[in-house]
Amino acid sequence: MSALDVVAIGGISFFVIVVSVIMAYYFLKRSQSDN
Repeated sequence: MSALDVVAIGGISFFVIVVSVIMAYYFLKRSQSDN
């Protein structure tokens, strides 16, 4: 496993986590505004 592989895996994992947090935050805000 080279350093480039580690950077690629880390970057993808970070991106997936950020997208999940943004979607969860957006979903919570939307559900609160509907009620």
